[in-house]
Amino acid sequence: MKNTIVLLLMVLFFSVGCTDSDDDIAASIRIKNTSTINFDKVQVGDADTSHGNIAPNEYSEYLKYGTAYEYAYIKIESGSET
Repeated sequence: MKNTIVLLLMVLFFSVGCTDSDDDIAASIRIKNTSTINFDKVQVGDADTSHGNIAPNEYSEYLKYGTAYEYAYIKIESGSET
């Protein structure tokens, strides 16, 4: 009887603890400027949003992206240079 109660409690625990959270998966990315120049605009991948005005040795705010790859395209604009 004790084993049956423990088994029922375990099933209840695992069924309540499992949720489908695949729908709201997003990556939060921030940029660190390790150079000596100011970054006016940083675009990661083909996203419409961009990180802006990142001073040397500073971090940008986090922005959410649907997907993130370690080899993503990054475009940095500083003054008139890209």
